[in-house]
Amino acid sequence: MRVRALTTGDAVMRGKVVLAVSLDIANAFNSLPWSCIGAALRYHEVPAYLRRVIEAYLSDRFIIYPGHQGEWRRREMSCGVPQGSVLGPPLWNIGYDYVLRGDLPDGVSEVCYADDTLVLARGDSYQAAAETATRGVATVVDRIQQLGLKVALQKSAMCFHGPRTAPPPGS
Repeated sequence: MRVRALTTGDAVMRGKVVLAVSLDIANAFNSLPWSCIGAALRYHEVPAYLRRVIEAYLSDRFIIYPGHQGEWRRREMSCGVPQGSVLGPPLWNIGYDYVLRGDLPDGVSEVCYADDTLVLARGDSYQAAAETATRGVATVVDRIQQLGLKVALQKSAMCFHGPRTAPPPGS
């Protein structure tokens, strides 16, 4: 509903243009560093006893896998949220919240659902919206990268919302 309100319900109805850029986080749930989760728990002033429970839950995790010569290898883990666990989604949300807390350029909004991030940029014309989108996406991608995550550009996409009298100039 929020995306609809930001596009057709607001800007487009007044003759403006909205560009929506969908950002895909590469290997998202396996890549979020635990240090980011800890920092977010402190930022949100989660009580110390709950932080200790979560730290204990995430500590001493490792994977065991077969090596090239058939020997078993062990690797310590320091990132990722446990998938299939009741704690997985809340840990992702609190760690990724850093992206949502950042200041955005005027005319830019963002909406996140799990690991899907949508950057919405408004402008009076396609060109103005494209310039705003470029600044907005750069800001959001920078914050994503500060978390130690990577954006999969090949899986990211953009769509246009606005008057359909002709193709957008420069599109």
